[in-house]
Amino acid sequence: MGRGQWVRYPLRLVVDTVSYADADTKVYGKVKALSRGRMCEASVAKLAEYTGLSTSAVEKGLGRLSKPAPTDGVEEATRRQRSHRVTGKGRTNERTTRPLDAGERYIDAPVRAADTLRGTLHRLYLLLRYTTHVEHRDLTLAEIGQALRHHGGKHAGEPLHERTASLLLDELEDAGWITQDKRAGYRARHQITVHDDPVHLVDQPDGTPPPPGTPAPSTPGAECGAAPGAECGAPAYKEDHALTDLENNDAPPGGGVRRRRGDRKWAATPVDTFGNPKSRGIVTAEGAAQRPYGGPSLSLSPRVWDVLAPVADLLPRISPFVLRAAAREIGRQLDAQAHPDDLHDQILHRRQRTAAANLGDPGRWLLGVALANWPSPCGLTDCVDGLIRHTGTPCKACAALPPRRAPGHARGHPPPTTAATALQHCPGCSAPYRPPLRHTTCRLCHHPLTDTA
Repeated sequence: MGRGQWVRYPLRLVVDTVSYADADTKVYGKVKALSRGRMCEASVAKLAEYTGLSTSAVEKGLGRLSKPAPTDGVEEATRRQRSHRVTGKGRTNERTTRPLDAGERYIDAPVRAADTLRGTLHRLYLLLRYTTHVEHRDLTLAEIGQALRHHGGKHAGEPLHERTASLLLDELEDAGWITQDKRAGYRARHQITVHDDPVHLVDQPDGTPPPPGTPAPSTPGAECGAAPGAECGAPAYKEDHALTDLENNDAPPGGGVRRRRGDRKWAATPVDTFGNPKSRGIVTAEGAAQRPYGGPSLSLSPRVWDVLAPVADLLPRISPFVLRAAAREIGRQLDAQAHPDDLHDQILHRRQRTAAANLGDPGRWLLGVALANWPSPCGLTDCVDGLIRHTGTPCKACAALPPRRAPGHARGHPPPTTAATALQHCPGCSAPYRPPLRHTTCRLCHHPLTDTA
């Protein structure tokens, strides 16, 4: 088999899935092959016959190639309208392709591939030629799906599925243009050998089938746009009599549709699932009991453990699911620029004002009370539950407001000041603080502090 004619394709035509469809590479290759040394004078019908595409597909491809691309504004093809000098009747347009720029990346491929492969396979063949011969690397199925993408339907613009990319590779291999060594490359990638000519006979450009005995190309699956075979399960190709009740097709009295069988023969017998780890619950004589937690082990970041230090004794009584929810809430507040010490003090103060009888469900209290972001009645950002951040002093603005709740139910009411919680002042900057200390130095001037007056 001779070498035949070859065409140089710009790489941007292959990888730019936004500006060009899959069939545009076939149209470009045929126009450039016919315009060697002169303008291409083939009509749209003749180009469609050469490439095996429909007339409308060729017209749309020529329109996209002759217009500036939406991505970079490059025109790949130009045309010149002609008319007869004497009669003035229109003649076939003359078309040509732009010369490649200096240093522009390109792909050399045979014209025979554009004549025999469909649009998606031809684009994939050009991509594999570049990555194999120029970049010397093997593509993953995900990279192939990203490079091709859907060009129509509700998934337009989305990458192809990895299974679809695998089916396209198999189809291209069956056509004889590549050879796959599956999972023989880097990190179990397919090693692909791209051929300059098909390794077995393929359909001729005029549609003539190959001689008998030539293996037929594989049929693509449902992801490629064609209906799957019977072994895929859909669409149905024969009637399933097991789903047809031939003995109980009578309509109920008064008409309507029978919703269930009258004899209830389909109902399954009770099964004892005691000890079965796959069951959702454990069936006992008293009833169904909840299965113990079998999820992943708990893992929290150090910043979350520091915030939860005031309730460390309650954590063993909280389920991992609730504790993860509390950790996500703490992380959300910390990501929103909340200071870890402020969140720690908020949990500490609300724990001190909560009676032990109200901690029967510590997980519910942690999510609904300790971590609740209640707005302050006075509107100050530094006021939390009637106390000023960093110092713990009662908020004067809250004290000046009239009471809105009954006594004993006000969330923002500060605890009474006693001798054990008396305020002290920093020797360096006179900033008030309340023992016991969490930091040995002042947070404002870093002067050493003491727990006693």
